[in-house]
Amino acid sequence: MVAALTLGTALVLGVVRYVGKKTLLVPHERLQVMRDELEKEVEKRTADLKMRTVQLSIEIRERREAELEARETGQLVSALLEGIGAAFLIINPDNNKIVRSNAVVHKMFGLAPWQLSEQSCLDLFSGFPDSMTAFSCPETINVETYTEGIAKHVDGHTFPVSRYLVPMEIQGQAHIGVIVFDVTERKNLERRLNVAQKLESVGELASGIAHEINTPIQYVGDSVRFVQEATSDIVEILKAEAELIKGCKDAGEFQELIERIEELAEDADLEFVIDEIPNACTRALEGTERVASIVRAMKILLTPVLGR
Repeated sequence: MVAALTLGTALVLGVVRYVGKKTLLVPHERLQVMRDELEKEVEKRTADLKMRTVQLSIEIRERREAELEARETGQLVSALLEGIGAAFLIINPDNNKIVRSNAVVHKMFGLAPWQLSEQSCLDLFSGFPDSMTAFSCPETINVETYTEGIAKHVDGHTFPVSRYLVPMEIQGQAHIGVIVFDVTERKNLERRLNVAQKLESVGELASGIAHEINTPIQYVGDSVRFVQEATSDIVEILKAEAELIKGCKDAGEFQELIERIEELAEDADLEFVIDEIPNACTRALEGTERVASIVRAMKILLTPVLGR
């Protein structure tokens, strides 16, 4: 703009000198015409310069606004990445140098900012496992965009991470954006979910087993109660039979039959059987009741697991 004004001023002075030299040679009318033409030309050039100046001012303002918007967008993206705990690296694939990084990288890997600035990514992670070096320092964007692996902090502890690759362009040159997330919490949640699913499967199996056990145990309990009740009646009959045998024996009747009955009773240890059958039934009922209580406890225990 300054050059244009200087050029216009020089042009006007040149014309004035020319007109001054020709004043004595040019008639007054012709001189007036030349002066008018000169004024019009000056006005035209001045208007053109003003228009160019306005256009230049608009371009400068638009460029500043675009730069400000780009800067604000970059700050917003950086804030968002840091807000979600994403470590961000920009790598120049030509020399594998780290062009830019955010604060999450420093915290996640325990590296100081000066260690990352314009440093070779391969040299920076040379002390780490080879898998982590390839994971953090891709040489080209033409690899798997998303992958998961194990990262290592400078203090030695390892942690699971996920990595995303994003193609970028800085000053017309292709770069690689590397976004890394610490997925320790997600992996813990997945493990807990896996355990919960296994517990649910075990719970369903145990619930089925408990149901299958409960039904026959009820049959056994009912049968033992029947035997217990029937035994008490049979015992009463046997007592009456013993009195009958005693009466026949005292009367001297049916001696052979009585002797046979006594031999069978002695062989079967009938007195012991009569005494122990009620006790056996009681113990059997206690056992079935114990099994039934275990089944009920299993159902109560499995209710939170099965969600019903």
